[in-house]
Amino acid sequence: MLDWLVFAGHLHEVCPAAPFRRRSVPETAAFAFGLALLSASARADVPVVELVGVVHAISASHVVSAIERADAAGAPLVVLRLDTPGGLETSMREIIDELLRCKTPVVAFVGPSGAQSYSAGFLIAISADVVAMAPGTSTGAAHPVFAVGQMDEVMSKKVTSAMAAYIRSKAERRHRNVELAESAVVDSRSFTEKEALDGHLIDLVVKDVPDLLAALDGREVTRFDGTKVTLQKGGQAYVTQSLGGAFTVIVNGNMFRIDGKDAEFFLQGDTKDWTLIDATTASQWNFQGCATSGPAQGKCLARIPALKDYWFDWRNYNPKTTVYKK
Repeated sequence: MLDWLVFAGHLHEVCPAAPFRRRSVPETAAFAFGLALLSASARADVPVVELVGVVHAISASHVVSAIERADAAGAPLVVLRLDTPGGLETSMREIIDELLRCKTPVVAFVGPSGAQSYSAGFLIAISADVVAMAPGTSTGAAHPVFAVGQMDEVMSKKVTSAMAAYIRSKAERRHRNVELAESAVVDSRSFTEKEALDGHLIDLVVKDVPDLLAALDGREVTRFDGTKVTLQKGGQAYVTQSLGGAFTVIVNGNMFRIDGKDAEFFLQGDTKDWTLIDATTASQWNFQGCATSGPAQGKCLARIPALKDYWFDWRNYNPKTTVYKK
């Protein structure tokens, strides 16, 4: 299981919408207070959270944190844009758990045209409050596989059975086609956006995020706990939140240990002059995994050729990134 230590995401592409209409404020203080609360909620931006590339611990944390921020801000909804071949089961479950417990409705959108949402991405989409796809997209192919090596027949049957039950429980509560959803796991079936819509796996086919938001305005949604909410986008802007361009430190299991103490790494400085510091000794580390100053100076992480222990990553997930262990 991969656990993340540090990452820094970015907010960009702020898209303005129609301005709010000015309204007179009633003189009654109680009514004005209530109106202020409603207005604050209405002004919250609609986050468009991007899950692009392999689903892993860092991208899962990015999605979960974005949804938590949306909950705190009172956002009317969250759009989770998917373009992924799949990824780690543990990270997938972390995202799905957040989808099921968050107070903000989450809309999964496979887009733009040409995007995909396979394997873990399919299960994430099915678990969302609303699922939409762009023309020319596809989803499904969710049969579980080992990242390293092969499962024997008995283990493969057990894992597939467990994952089939997992997707059935989500599809049924979301009122989606349970049999078709299960076939993506058991038989690795894949679906075009039209096949998914006709098969009642998804709710909408739209070309882009603005069209999606327009189609959602006023739509009643049944949450996972059975409560019903009406999506009211209003005139807010939407803000795209992506993970790209961030320096990342990932560990497997326990954190780094320096002289017997756990060490958490963080970035200091800006994107043009980043410095990697460990919080335990305040030593400075280079991107080759060696401490260049401070109490840990001269200590290095031993390089290993597999993505299972520690790695430093310059951009998004990259299987060819140099990997280190303590």
